[in-house]
Amino acid sequence: MDLIKSYGKPESMRRWYLAALFPLVPMFALAQDNYLPDPETDTPMNEAEVRETFSGKTHRGVYSVMSEGLDGRNFEEWTSVTGQLLHRTPNRLDKGTWTQKGQQICYDYVSEDFSAGCFSFYRRGNCIYHYQETIEGVKNNAFTAVSVIKGEEPSCEPPMS
Repeated sequence: MDLIKSYGKPESMRRWYLAALFPLVPMFALAQDNYLPDPETDTPMNEAEVRETFSGKTHRGVYSVMSEGLDGRNFEEWTSVTGQLLHRTPNRLDKGTWTQKGQQICYDYVSEDFSAGCFSFYRRGNCIYHYQETIEGVKNNAFTAVSVIKGEEPSCEPPMS
């Protein structure tokens, strides 16, 4: 898979970072305004939508905030049909597993500095908003990232008023 082959090659990483950064800047700007789904009033994606959107797919996205241990806000994550996952930021590759529990996905990374957690997802256009429901089993319910399936251009919709 090209995600693994290109990791660690400075030129390919530089190209990946630039290619990932520029299309996502407007998408992230939308997420920072009043365009975030509201978990109290909006309906998350259902079990079938989550499976179709993530199983065997690669997402490219941007985190809502910088986190300790990450080298940037942009990420790419591949979720295999067999439950394996690869998560990449510009200078880091993390491996782990994912499981679907109803309409949520729970991630468990091999890295000690990456927390395990479960997420619900909301769709606006082709943009997927990630809300972390738990961190290490503790309730959280916070917006953490927005992503699109790799190869798609973001076409986020504003919320219905």
